[in-house]
Amino acid sequence: MFYVFINNNKHFKIMKISKFYILSLTFVLSGLAKSQVGISTQNPQGTLHVDGAKDNPATGAPSASQAANDVVITSTGDMGVGTTVPDTKLHVVSSVANANRYNLIDATAGTNQYGIIALRNTSPLATGNYSLIGFTNSGPTSGGTNWALGSVRTGATLSNGSEEDFYIGNSLGGNLLERMRINSTTGNVGIGTSAPTNKLHVNATDPLRLEGLQASSGTSGSLTVNSTGVVQLRNSSSISAVRAIGNVSITVNNTFTTIGTPTETFDNLNELTVTTFTAAATGLYKVDFSIDFPQRANTEDGGDGYIADVKLNLNGTEYSRKKAKVTLPEVSGLASFITASTSELIKMAAGDTLTFQGKTFGSTPTAAAPITGSYTINIVRID
Repeated sequence: MFYVFINNNKHFKIMKISKFYILSLTFVLSGLAKSQVGISTQNPQGTLHVDGAKDNPATGAPSASQAANDVVITSTGDMGVGTTVPDTKLHVVSSVANANRYNLIDATAGTNQYGIIALRNTSPLATGNYSLIGFTNSGPTSGGTNWALGSVRTGATLSNGSEEDFYIGNSLGGNLLERMRINSTTGNVGIGTSAPTNKLHVNATDPLRLEGLQASSGTSGSLTVNSTGVVQLRNSSSISAVRAIGNVSITVNNTFTTIGTPTETFDNLNELTVTTFTAAATGLYKVDFSIDFPQRANTEDGGDGYIADVKLNLNGTEYSRKKAKVTLPEVSGLASFITASTSELIKMAAGDTLTFQGKTFGSTPTAAAPITGSYTINIVRID
């Protein structure tokens, strides 16, 4: 048998014995309409109160340890499990863990992609609607949640999930502050931004700090940030770098001559077209340009050698120019070469161009007997 107590503290034995059972149950049910019902307690704390361990006091509210085995439904329809004073429609209080967990919901889901538990905002579709689960760690008298995660609507039309971003936010005493979101259609993750444009988009002052980095092995490079803030890998294959060699033939004295078609050792980003370098991106470039000018006999160039001149032009305008004296060869030696060179750091915008020229002064070259020097171009973007 078991006991049902109604709030007048009278109890009724319900026995599984034919007509007496039916009569007793009928009488009890007639009293339920306007009474508090206690099962295994004569001191119900709500419209329906089940005392699992039958340890509640005859009067007054049960203690926390006594309420831990109780279930209560209040007059407002709130249900408490482990508490006799539920705050919400379902209020569960667990004080003892079992198998390292306090509460458990099981489902034989297998490979189904169904949520074992689902939260649903049933308000009409509207941009900015939230469906969140919250967390707080501020004791039994704390108010709302301090952290929340779930979904936030980005539109008011579609219900297929494409207008619901994943959302994480927290409160510091007021409304939630967005900390992270995942875009529902692109999968882009945003931290400090609600509109991420890349797989990871961080918007903050000094947004990234890495500690404990280890020495690299094998192929590696360095991380760079482009003009839009995108992090990219820069290594010997992806960096803006050019090396080219060739000849320049000067046929007229005191006139700058553009170098001849080069032979490229490498040109990672295909920035050298014939004799013009075009910057692929804005940055700081290290540019070295040199020409080896030949020494000539004392029967040429007035018998005293000549002046060699090299020039870098940025967007068609002279940027750097250097000279060298090409002397006569030693009387007892073979003719050699004198190098004129310029080495510069140049800030270039994407699309800016460099051209390369050489000149001699005090010389007597002709089309039939030009002064021919070999040149070398080295360019690398260093920022």
